[in-house]
Amino acid sequence: LDRLTRGLPSDAPHVHVDAPLPWSMRLLTDTLSVVGGGTATVWGEANRLQWEGPLDVSAAVTLRYRAVAFAVPKTSTWAYVAARLDDGLGSTWERGNWLYIRPCWAYLPVVAKRQDGS
Repeated sequence: LDRLTRGLPSDAPHVHVDAPLPWSMRLLTDTLSVVGGGTATVWGEANRLQWEGPLDVSAAVTLRYRAVAFAVPKTSTWAYVAARLDDGLGSTWERGNWLYIRPCWAYLPVVAKRQDGS
């Protein structure tokens, strides 16, 4: 969230961030960490996270989380994640980030047992 404060005229006493993930991704609920203050909440069933707290013009807040793409693409692709911000003073913004998704494939050996038991 540090990029969101640059250029703002004043501090925001109560910022609310709502960040739903794209339909093709699922949030891993135990992976959220917050650096810089505020309170973050994970809504696993809704596949979204929220953050609330004061945000000074010179402050930086970082939300880190992990997600998996359940619809794994055959080639690398990009997904757009948008966060909606409300500064508590009547202004709202939408900020987004492009995520680069690389497919991860694992080929496991086939293990079989003969019918005759050998």
